Amino acid sequence: MATVNSSSAILELREAAKLQPGAESVPNQLGKEIIPVININPKHCRVVDLVRSNFANNATSATIYTTPTDADFFLVASILSLVKDVTATSIASAINVTIDGASRSVNYIRGITLQAQDQHVSISYPFPIKVDRNTNITVTNSAANANISATGIILGYVARE
Repeated sequence: MATVNSSSAILELREAAKLQPGAESVPNQLGKEIIPVININPKHCRVVDLVRSNFANNATSATIYTTPTDADFFLVASILSLVKDVTATSIASAINVTIDGASRSVNYIRGITLQAQDQHVSISYPFPIKVDRNTNITVTNSAANANISATGIILGYVARE
């Protein structure tokens, strides 16, 4: 078994396990009492610190958020809400992002022609989506006849390293 000799690692283990100094010893044999886990990609395990929303009426588009020029933005969830009346035809609403230079729809609702509709789609992505720097995240409606409103909400974080 490997032995932990780093005093800073032992201190971190003591604090994480809430062990009392002098009363409880810190296990230092790896694989015997404890198995420390090292996160080798910490920027994908951040806490959401950015929540933004905007809405678009009829056949329009609105910017929800513009990604920074000097840091990476990661999208972790989105919510798209569509409300339309019976007269709206040939409609769709989407939240669009730019990934590797190409526009992508990450959340999408297709309208039901000649029916009133109230629909919400919430997606938590299994892995954070890295969105290109200095690009707009938008909520967009397309419609032939339009009496619709769509709201786009995004959740994510900015990784400054």
